[in-house]
Amino acid sequence: MILFFTISYRQKGIKTFSIRPFSLETGLDYINYMTGQPDDQLISVYMVDNEVVSSIPVAAFDGEAFSKGIQELEQVWKALLPKPVSGKRRVRKAGPKSSSLAGLGPAQEPVDQLVEQIHASETQMVQQTLSLSQLSEFHQWALIESLPSRSQLLESYQNQIVLLKEQMSQSTTYHAQLTGRLDELLGKEIRRK
Repeated sequence: MILFFTISYRQKGIKTFSIRPFSLETGLDYINYMTGQPDDQLISVYMVDNEVVSSIPVAAFDGEAFSKGIQELEQVWKALLPKPVSGKRRVRKAGPKSSSLAGLGPAQEPVDQLVEQIHASETQMVQQTLSLSQLSEFHQWALIESLPSRSQLLESYQNQIVLLKEQMSQSTTYHAQLTGRLDELLGKEIRRK
């Protein structure tokens, strides 16, 4: 989630900036904090989450923090939820079992671990691709010439894009290593039969 702010500062004029809050509650508290500043006027706030842009109504904020009330509500609904039957949780693996994996014996555990790591790696690569798409859109948005703090935004987005591309390259290499190791394990077990 990213929050975009436009604020009129008494000393600095109108400025635009963005933050990535740790949680929704933290973001809402920050909006309240900005609303409570006597010399500054919060003009607009937009939230971008999962490629959806939402306008946050500034008039709904009065300078008082939300997080305490939200945390109290969370404690109430957690207390109302039914307790799990067993303290142990089983992770169910997605997808059909391949007949080539049946009867792998002692090699099954490393194969299962590798399959889980591959799924996690693929999820991470999808998230990185979505993040790159969002950052590219924000970079395009920052190209608007009338935008305050344009050069700072452009530099920030460009730096984030470069860093994310490096991370994506590392993720692709790691994924290739995992799938290569899985191929080795499966090949050895199939040759043994």
